[in-house]
Order: sequence, then structure tokens, then C-alpha cells
Amino acid sequence: MPEDRRLAAIMFTDIVGYTALMGRDEKKAFQMLRKNREIQRPLIKKYRGEWLKEIGDGILASFISASDAVRCASEIQLECQKEGISLRIGIHEGEVVFGGGDVLGDGVNVASRLEEMAEKGCVYVSGSVFKDIKNKEGITTEFIEEKTLKNVDDPVKIYKVHCDLSAEERLPVEDKIKRYGGAKYYYYILASIIVVLIAILIIWLINPFQDKIELEKSIAVLPFKYLSEDQSKQYLADGVLDAITGHLSKIEGLIVRPRTSVERYRGTQIPASVIGEELDVNYLIEGSFLMTENQVRLTIQLIIAKDEDHILFKEYDRDWEDIFAVQSEIAQTIAQEVAIAITPEVMKRIEIIPTTDLTAYDYYLQGNDFQQRSTYEADYRIAIQMYEKAVEIDSTFVLAWIGLAASSRQIYWYYYDRSEEQLARIKNYLDHAIKLSPNLKEVKIEEGSYYYHCNLNYPKALQILEPLLLEYPNDEDLNSMISFVYRRMGKFEKSFEYNKIAISINSSSWQAWVNAAITLQILRRYTEAEKYYKTSISLNPTNHITYRHLIKLYASTGQTKKAKEFLEKNHRFIDNPDIKLTQAYIEVLDNNFQEAIQIIGSISEPVINEQRYYHTKHLQLGLIYYLISNKKLASEHFEMERKFLLSKINKLKNDSRLYRSLGIAYAGLGMKEEAIKTGQRALELLSFSNDAHGGYWGEMEMVRILVMIGEYDDALTRLDQIISQNGNISVELLKLDPFWNPVRDMDKFKEIISNPKYQIELPAN
Repeated sequence: MPEDRRLAAIMFTDIVGYTALMGRDEKKAFQMLRKNREIQRPLIKKYRGEWLKEIGDGILASFISASDAVRCASEIQLECQKEGISLRIGIHEGEVVFGGGDVLGDGVNVASRLEEMAEKGCVYVSGSVFKDIKNKEGITTEFIEEKTLKNVDDPVKIYKVHCDLSAEERLPVEDKIKRYGGAKYYYYILASIIVVLIAILIIWLINPFQDKIELEKSIAVLPFKYLSEDQSKQYLADGVLDAITGHLSKIEGLIVRPRTSVERYRGTQIPASVIGEELDVNYLIEGSFLMTENQVRLTIQLIIAKDEDHILFKEYDRDWEDIFAVQSEIAQTIAQEVAIAITPEVMKRIEIIPTTDLTAYDYYLQGNDFQQRSTYEADYRIAIQMYEKAVEIDSTFVLAWIGLAASSRQIYWYYYDRSEEQLARIKNYLDHAIKLSPNLKEVKIEEGSYYYHCNLNYPKALQILEPLLLEYPNDEDLNSMISFVYRRMGKFEKSFEYNKIAISINSSSWQAWVNAAITLQILRRYTEAEKYYKTSISLNPTNHITYRHLIKLYASTGQTKKAKEFLEKNHRFIDNPDIKLTQAYIEVLDNNFQEAIQIIGSISEPVINEQRYYHTKHLQLGLIYYLISNKKLASEHFEMERKFLLSKINKLKNDSRLYRSLGIAYAGLGMKEEAIKTGQRALELLSFSNDAHGGYWGEMEMVRILVMIGEYDDALTRLDQIISQNGNISVELLKLDPFWNPVRDMDKFKEIISNPKYQIELPAN
């Protein structure tokens, strides 16, 4: 992508005390973050500015002139103070470089430094800005100091700005004409007067509308009550729900909760006010779906959640053939009721008919139903069958092609099929969708996901996904996807920034909280990570993945007592193989080897197949017997594991997990050359070089292989590199784990566990 260089006034804003507030009250912090953005976005536009990007709780914007930037900053401070939000703002005029999806240059650096220095509630500007504003009416300045700023070569003169916003209204007419463009100014004034008069008239005639305007535009479409006798057709009602949700999410200025967040309210009797508070939305849509033969009755209710006021009730009695028009009509009606304008471009998107064949549409909805049920291979396979039937009937049905690509991609991503043939199938489905509608949002997201999941081409994925944020800044899933990509690139701080944005958009999303926690753990911010995991569990107590992550957090930081107490209080997933592996590992850390053997032995599944590993329980039993020096039993289990993995490796030859497990089995059997060769093959497939997050497991298994075969120097060199990059391994874990006994007295190991950079502070139990 070519670089675009331009001279601009750069404004950087940041919320004072936001990090501390996050630690005390996350919900309040996210509300403040969202309110800050709502205030700034229209003001930046008002002063002819360009919203460049968000950096954590900071906002970067550019302006054509320094005076516009200063007046905008002053009005932002004024409006934020009314809402109890304290900002620091820095402004500098300089060259900015746009390229590679980022904004760089002297203008950005200096503005950022000025913001850091600014007093609470103040605007600081550089000397270059001062030169342009010093003679502007209504703007006064106060010299602070001249200072050399970090990463800036020349000293910068720093000024504090005081701005009388009313001075703009006192400008001579000639100056206003010059500023706004000749005779256009008079039309501008006339139009403004007309708009104001109309607004006053509307408020006077329909006073309730005034209350709706003041409400934040956030909404959730709750699962419809399914009233039809044929229970096998539930997917039709869910399809209508998804379509309406999708239409609403395309409307600029409207924050819409995704299906994953509302599903837990299916069939509940929870009051609307409680649901609204839990989902952090001001509007709810409730509805029912009844289908008799080819006739559909849809009822829709729009509710102000806080006071449970029903402000809209409509019934739609239509033929099923009219379902696309009904879905579009409902979205437009809702937008009108919450006072959101739909642009012509968005209207075109909403009114697109996905297919002219309702049989194809029926198969498509069945595919969606199975694709969304779980992450199990069987559900994805059935989804693919449904989507295939849809495109057989209508080969131009782009959403069905996307469904094929997405389901097939998930089969690849979750390691059910890592073959070259599977990759070719995914690309074929995606190419069909791109050919039919290259600019469709759903196509772009699937294309970005393909480069992320299947090619590990992270820059390409970002090149596709990040521009979509300009059109869909409030899309939680899009922000989350971008955070995942940055995490795989090893840009963990940037990943967490997007995690926070996703949470600020939808603080009720358990997935957003757990993904933020994973990133925090990698960053060694363990106390914060624990809090995020617990929030995720409170939002969704039915998912074992978050429980597993939290237990492993306790284990990885040496808090075995806390881990056991948590397991005692949470028995619902105790039979899950992954939970049992973790439970056994905690017993190993406490040197309770017989208890660990009993736990592993109780695993009934023949294969432990997770995204991070693939083996049988014999591998873990072999490792435990290896630790207690029972060579006979260790060898028996390692040999059984070796035979099993070799029987699978031809079919799954590109699966790094098999090579990692096989390398451990070889090492346990004393087959040194085979162990190293196999471990290296695992790293060729997945390592830190192509996945800074998922590569951790292969890197650590290679260290374990080297320790088991006596290559201690190489093992400790690699261990030092890993612990410097990833907080999943901690010095507390190294101190406890008996696996490291062979190297525990070596100087290099002592140096690693005593390094001040890796020490952690945890609150008392």
C-alpha cells in the first residue's frame, strides 16, 4: 500500500485516570469510554477533522488547520467536563504518514508527548500550532516551557491554550463568508434556521420523541418465541432473528448486540430492565414467530429497557415468500423509532435479496443452525451438506458460499482436517463468494479470516479487516477478530487495545472477556487476567473453556491451593478430559503423583483432541512415571503412545500437535535423534516465527524434549527465550514443577528464575 504524506494538525486525547477506574469499576470505565467517543466523533466532524484511530482510551484525529483543531479540542473538553470526564489533549502541526493501516510521523509523536504532559482538563499545543493561532480571536495562550521530548530531535516549545468558543460567533460576516465559501454561507445560515425551526416544531408536537433522542442508540434483538407446532422448523425463526440483527448492525450509529450475547435469554422470564442492564443496552426487541403452511405471523415489540416502556408493537402477516421484504421493513421501522437515519448506501445493503429461491434459503438457514451449534466437527459437516444443497439450487447465493468457506475453515482451524485438499476446498468456496460480491461485508470478513486461520498471513488479514472498521466501528466481532490477528503477530499490547474496544462495545460478551484475559496472561498481568476470567464465567457459567483457563492461570503462577479450591467449588466440568489433565498437573506440582495417575487413568475418551494437543492418556501417564523414575511403566506407556501417533501421522501429516506429542514419546523412550527430528518438524509447522500465541506450545514441547534427552544447555537457552516472550510460563511454575529437577541446580536455570523481569506479585489468597 503506497504511503500518503500530508501536513496536518494532529490532536491526541486521553482520559485521565482511566486505567485506575478500570481496576475499580470496569463497567463504569467502559461507559465512560463509550461516552467519550460519542462526544468526540461529531465534534471532530464539525470542525472538518478526520477521526484517524483509537489507541486504548485515546483518540487520534487530524485537522486541516491548527485553529480548527484547537477549537475542537476546547469544545471537547467543555462537553466532556459536563459528563464528568477529564481529558488531557495535545496538538501538534507536522507531517503525517499514512501507510500499512497505521498513522505515523512527527505530528503523531509530538501530539502524543504533549498529551502526556498536559494538565488535567487542559489542551497543550506545540510552537508550530502557536504560530498559527496566536492572532486568532477568542484564542489565548500561555507559554509553559521549551523541552526536548522523547524520540523527537529538536526541542519543542509548549503552550497551554485558553479558547472562548463564543468568539467564533462574533467573527465579522466577511470572515465567515471567506471561511465557509462565498454565497454558500448565506444558504448555510438559512438552512440552519429552517432545521432549528423544524426541530422546535417536532419537539412541541410530539414531546415523547425528545426522550428517545436522548437515549443512547444501543439495542438487542432477543430470541423470538417460537409458536409453530412443527418444532423442527425452529431454525426459520432464528434465521429471521439473525437477518434483522444483521440489518440493524449495518446502520451507522446503532450499537447492536450479536446473537451469541442474547442466546442465553431464550425462553427466560427475566424482566426487560434486568436484561437491558446485563446486556448494557437501552432498547430491546422482543418478538414471536408463527408459521402455518406458507403463512407467517411475526410480532415485534420495541421496548425501552430501563423502564420497560413498550414504544412499538407491530404484527406482520405475510407469505413466507415475502420474508426478505419483511425483515428489511422491520429494520427500517426500528431505526425510525430510535431516531437513527439510514443512509442510501445502507438502505441498499438492507434491501439486498440474498436468493430468489426459498428452497435454497431454507437449506442455508439449516446450515447456519448447525454451524452455530458448537465447535464439533459433526455439526460443521452437516452445515456443509446444507450449504452445498443451497448452492446446487442457486449458484449465485453468496451467503451460502460464505457458509461453506466458514464451516470448512473451522474444520481446518480446529484441526479436524489439516490436509492440502481441505485448504483447496476452503479457497474454492471463498473464491466463489469473492467473485459474486467482493465488497460485501460478510465476504470481506471471511476473506480476512481465511488469511488469518489458513495462511497465517497476518498483514494481509489486517489489510482486509481494518478498513471495515471505518464503516462498522461498533462491530464487536470485527474488533475481536483484529485483536486475535495482532495477538498472533506478537503485538500483545495492541491486541489488548482491540480486546478493550470489543468489551466497551459489548460488555456482556463472555468471549470478549476471556480473550482479553488470555492476552493479559501472556503480558504477565495475572491479577487482571484472573478478574477478566471471573467476569467471563459470571456472564456464561456453562462453558468449560473459561474454567480451564482460570485453573491453568492458577497453576501457571504456582497457586495450586487456589486452583484446588476453585475445582472443589466448580464440579460441573470435572469429567471433561481437558479439566482432568489440568487437575492431574496440579497434583504433580504438589508432588502427589499417585493422585495424578488416578485422575489420568479415569479419563474415558480414547483420544484427547483439543486445538492445542492430540494424544491419548498414555502420554501423560508416561510422563508421570518418568518423573518418579519408574522406567519400566514409563516406557510401556510411551511405546503405546508412539504406536498410536505413528498410525495417525500419515493422515494428519501437517498437524504440529502429533509431532509434538510424538517427540515427547520418542524422548521418553531414549530415541534421541528421532525425538529432536520430530520436535523440529513440529516447529516447522507452528512456532513463534509464524504464531506468537499458538506457537508457544510447540516451543515448550521442544524444551521438554531437550531436557528429557539430556541436552540441558540448549533447553535452557530456549527456555530463556520463551519466558521472555510469553507469560504462560512463569518462574513460580518453574520453581514448583518437578519436571525441571534435572536442571534445577544449574546456574542458567537459577539465573532464569531469579531474573527480576520475570518475578510476579500476586494478591494473598
